[in-house]
Amino acid sequence: MVSPALSWLLEAPSGGVGGVGGLDPRDVAALVAEGVLVCAADGVLPADVHAVPAERAAFLAQRLDDGVVVGGAAALWLRGCLQRLGVVDVIVRHGRSGGSRRDPAWRRSRTVLLPEHHVEVVCGVPVTTLERTATDIAVWHPAREAAPLLRAAVEAGADPALALDLLAVRRRPGQRAGRRQLRRLPGARRSPEQVLSGLAAAGDAVGVEDAVHAAHRVDDVAEVAGVGHLEGEARQGHAVA
Repeated sequence: MVSPALSWLLEAPSGGVGGVGGLDPRDVAALVAEGVLVCAADGVLPADVHAVPAERAAFLAQRLDDGVVVGGAAALWLRGCLQRLGVVDVIVRHGRSGGSRRDPAWRRSRTVLLPEHHVEVVCGVPVTTLERTATDIAVWHPAREAAPLLRAAVEAGADPALALDLLAVRRRPGQRAGRRQLRRLPGARRSPEQVLSGLAAAGDAVGVEDAVHAAHRVDDVAEVAGVGHLEGEARQGHAVA
C-alpha cells in the first residue's frame, strides 16, 4: 500500500503508461515493478486505490464512448472480482453507433443484442449483469481461460442455473461449448421438476439442452472485430438482478 498522495495519477490523461502524469516511461515501469502502480488496460492505477470500485469505475469511464456497456472479464474487474484488468470487452448494443470499430490493443468491441434487463450500473458505469457476464465469458473464451473467470462470477453472486437458462434461449456462435462450461459450475443443473416449475436450484440433475422453440428467437447479425456473426435473442428473456 502507498500514500493516497499518488492519487493525482488518476487524473492523468489516457495514452498508455508512457503518458501517465508526464512521467518518463522508465519511471512508470519502475513504479510498477515496485508495486506502487498497477497496470490496467492502457494505463496504471495507484496501488492504494486500485481495489476501490469507484476509482476503477472512474478509470474505465474516461476510456468509454457514450452508450456502450462493459462486459466480460472487465465487468468482473469493475466489481472487484479480479485483481488485474487486461483487454476490456466493450459491448455496443446492436443498432447503435459506438464509435470507431478500430480497437486499440487494450479494447475489444463487440456488437450484440443486449436487452435492458441484462445491464446494470456499477459506480456510474453500465456493465452486464453477473449472469449475462457469465454467459458471455463462456462463449467468448476457451475453457482454460473461462474457468477461473466463471468461478469468480459465481463467487460474486452469479446464479449458474440462470446463466445457463439465458444461454439456452440465445442462438450464438460457441453456444454449445459455452453451455458445457456453464454446466461444470456447481448449481448449474436443474432437476426435471425444477425445469417444469421454473425454479432455479443448485442440484446436479441432468439439464435440458436447447429446449427453446425457434419461434421465440429474433435473429440478427452481430459484428465482432468487423466480422459478421449470427446472433439471436429471446423476445421475452429472464430478468436478472
